Amino acid sequence: MQPVLKLPDAVAQLIEDDAASIAGQELLKAAAELSRNYREAVAQPPQITSQAQRVAYLVARMPAIFQVNQLVGLELRRCAPELAVRSVLDLGCGPATATLAAAQVFGGLEAATLVDRDAQWLRLSERILAAADARLAESSRFVALDLRLPIDLGEHDLVVISYALGELATPLARIVVERAWALARKAVAVIEPGTPRGFSTILAARDALIAAHGTIVAPCTHAGRCPLDGRDWCHFDTRVDRTQQHQRVKAGTLPYEIEKYSYVIAAKRVPAEDRRAARIIKHPLKRSGHAILDLCTAESAAERMVISRRDKDLYRRARAAKWGDLWDPPDRTGT
Repeated sequence: MQPVLKLPDAVAQLIEDDAASIAGQELLKAAAELSRNYREAVAQPPQITSQAQRVAYLVARMPAIFQVNQLVGLELRRCAPELAVRSVLDLGCGPATATLAAAQVFGGLEAATLVDRDAQWLRLSERILAAADARLAESSRFVALDLRLPIDLGEHDLVVISYALGELATPLARIVVERAWALARKAVAVIEPGTPRGFSTILAARDALIAAHGTIVAPCTHAGRCPLDGRDWCHFDTRVDRTQQHQRVKAGTLPYEIEKYSYVIAAKRVPAEDRRAARIIKHPLKRSGHAILDLCTAESAAERMVISRRDKDLYRRARAAKWGDLWDPPDRTGT
């Protein structure tokens, strides 16, 4: 995976100012409620209803979700560099997290449409986007719309559904993905928490995108049946630096946290290529005499590769490899 940028300074300052406007104990209580509600949620994530909970979300969750969105955007850019993204449709936008990340990753973003059923989130997303990029905020639309209703907002280069699809029942989630595909000029990205439930949502979205004749760009290197379906769940992780506020509201002792996520990207009109690479789907196990890679291969299989230290070049590559990277197996590259 590639390096990421932190939230824009102006956005970080806005969050800090909003947090300072709420009494310390009230913010701590809201953060604890938010955490408890998410842990106890079964059918769908709970709604965020109070201002204190919204600010707690900005402090405790937004940085991690922003980082995940950047990583997914960077993977789209790496796998399909010919797809220039100039406009984004952010479905279930919350505080504009996916739009902010797209602006960072693709640069030169000319327009965005941010959609949420919660008017409070839309007002906050407008403030946040204006702080980060006044020009983009002026050229963007902020639309109050429940994703369960028909979406007719015109085509956009990239449509993102970030940490929002899992809030819908599966049949409706599939309809939303199909609508997103119809509105995408170039690509659709769906991102969910890296949990078994989140992965189940991603699998259903992947099926819908394949049925719509989308080309799966990442993380899969194939369009066959997921070899982990029913056996394990495909997810990745990223280390997120905590601010002092973050540590305080989460009662954390470490200066970082690990955010796990699942995702799928599908694109239109991607040039045909020789897709031979596999995806590393777990942390590589690096021993003194060998390295072990767990791979999802282009043949729609989950395989474990053991690389001996005697294979010097290959072993060096394996030692440098990271969870989520692509891997060209030696029998396919001639190494």
